Amino acid sequence: MKRFFYYMILFFIAIFAIDKLSGICFDYLNSHAKGGDTANQYYICKKSNENILIFGSSRANHHYIPSIIEDSLNTSCYNCGTDGNGIILHYGRYKLITERYTPQLIIYDLVTDYDIIQNDNLKYLDQLKQYYNEADLTELFNDVSPTEKYKLYSNLYQYNTKFIQMLSDNISPQQSVFKGYKPIYNTMNYEPKSANSTTEIKADSIKLKYIEKLIQDTQQKGIKLVFMISPFYNAKNSEAFEPVKKIIEKYNLTLYDFYSDEEITSNKNLFGDPSHMNDKGAQIYTKKIIPLLKHEL
Repeated sequence: MKRFFYYMILFFIAIFAIDKLSGICFDYLNSHAKGGDTANQYYICKKSNENILIFGSSRANHHYIPSIIEDSLNTSCYNCGTDGNGIILHYGRYKLITERYTPQLIIYDLVTDYDIIQNDNLKYLDQLKQYYNEADLTELFNDVSPTEKYKLYSNLYQYNTKFIQMLSDNISPQQSVFKGYKPIYNTMNYEPKSANSTTEIKADSIKLKYIEKLIQDTQQKGIKLVFMISPFYNAKNSEAFEPVKKIIEKYNLTLYDFYSDEEITSNKNLFGDPSHMNDKGAQIYTKKIIPLLKHEL
């Protein structure tokens, strides 16, 4: 029996040591990536210092070109848009960023799936796990999953979905990122179904809560926050965004709605797929919003 307990103790010591050593290894890979998503996401959380930041999903990182904004407004800009993510990730990122400095303007590109509609919110915490202790993210994690904070004691758990990507980005990054902007160069060569659906959406109270908290916090810090809805191919209206529109209106903030802007949305040559403009479309759209940004600044 004594031998059994002895081996059990050794087993847990070994697990603890492996976990700690893995954390050191993962932290190094995360902070020393040569490029790709790993370097981009690390820069956003730990090094960004630009006056203008762009938040949102893949529609943000494919639609807003920082170099055009910088040249036009004579200020610094970085695109923090992240594929498959919305307010839950970006509120956490916002808290991390504002621990370091205060940006002048945040452009938030809204999308229904990640900013309004009910779905699996736990997946949106994935990019925040390793930073849980570096900013006041307790309320956010508890709202999404009260048990998550206990799992985060494990370094292996914090990085369990990122190792392959980190390793690849340390050896040979595959994706080109330009100040966070990820251009799409292909052109949509088919006619998709209409963007609008008659199905009633169910708004997520947690997502709407953190949209409102982002608004409140930026107002307290004196950060200009502008909401935008970028073009979607052949879209007819943006009624699905109504739950967040009401919050924006409540705080008397600006929402620029280009979701069904016919100048862009009727032109298939400006899209890589129905949801995402290609580089040609992004250039036209970014130049189109420059006068609006000048007005806001």
